[in-house]
Amino acid sequence: MDGHRSTYDAIVLAGGAGSRLGGPDKPDQAVGGRSMLEAVVDSVAGARRIIVVGPQRTAIRGVRWALEQPPGGDRWRPSRPVFGWCGSR
Repeated sequence: MDGHRSTYDAIVLAGGAGSRLGGPDKPDQAVGGRSMLEAVVDSVAGARRIIVVGPQRTAIRGVRWALEQPPGGDRWRPSRPVFGWCGSR
């Protein structure tokens, strides 16, 4: 970036059962030599905060991890703690 502070936070949804792919864990699937999760996190590297919602799989520096409660719960309603983190400074 050119010295300007980022004005957005990123929420990466990285959960799910992988049923449409026949069961494999989508965030760990390799794309271009790295996991899908790493590629997505890299694509939002300019964000002030990056929150990954899903089970922590690997050490990705600079992200916060959150889990949906209850796991596999209402997939149309994001977890309240995620919104709390986005609003905090």
